[in-house]
Amino acid sequence: MEQNAPFSAARGITDEHNRLLSADQALAELHERCGGSVPGTLAVPELLHYIKRSRQMNLRLAREFKAFDGEAMVSGFVKIDPLSDAAGGGCELLVDNLQRTPVAQEDDHDAAMREDAIDRSAVEVSLRLGPEQRVQWVSDAAPDAKNLVDAIDADPGKHWTEYVVLDGMSYQKPLHWRLLDGARCSLPGSDRGWRVRLFANGPNADQPDWFELLLIPDQALSEGAQGQETRSLEAVSHSSMIGSALTPALRQPVARIVASAETIKSRLAGPLRKEYSEYAGNI
Repeated sequence: MEQNAPFSAARGITDEHNRLLSADQALAELHERCGGSVPGTLAVPELLHYIKRSRQMNLRLAREFKAFDGEAMVSGFVKIDPLSDAAGGGCELLVDNLQRTPVAQEDDHDAAMREDAIDRSAVEVSLRLGPEQRVQWVSDAAPDAKNLVDAIDADPGKHWTEYVVLDGMSYQKPLHWRLLDGARCSLPGSDRGWRVRLFANGPNADQPDWFELLLIPDQALSEGAQGQETRSLEAVSHSSMIGSALTPALRQPVARIVASAETIKSRLAGPLRKEYSEYAGNI
């Protein structure tokens, strides 16, 4: 499929389990570029959402859609017709006017922001540090970071590097925080490798008011390890009592707000003016 090239209609058939059973070339290509296979669960997120709605309501739908196929943004228009149980209980899709548009090249700032967001989503241990990088509290910790939390409890207020082992670095104070951002380390009692992210907070990055320290593991814990001793947020939190009390109360409504904003941003509920989609993205 070439960039910016429109295509005539492509037909596809799904079953009652939302698997794409057959498809014309353009639709099959898009499905496979998004990580699917034929037959296999429809891998285009908006199309999958629409066929689920069509089946649940037993109504025909016609919607614009967008998808990222790994290289470019693909847009098009889809008509969905639910099939009877006798015909398999799935849907017939007719995708029209498929177009691929190259994605704008990220500049260094956008790339850095994206990497920061990915790291924040993967963090399993987070700490707050004072301006001299001394640990003030642990705000969250993975089960295999128990020994780290216990060491901080037993002897609080040290420079954070005294609680971990930096890989391949001979630490000598003072060391600028930028040299430690991205370093690798190991935690006492953890078999996993960890990567360090340091975020300076305050008007002057050279003299921050405080730091956010994130420890990101190389791999997820196995199910067996997760099933061993786990500590709730309240058990490992060393933040204020107000923060501990608010966290569980806010988690569900904030999750709902984020989910609703994502639905609006992706136009999954129907067409929407561009500025409103951008508002939802900001949320």
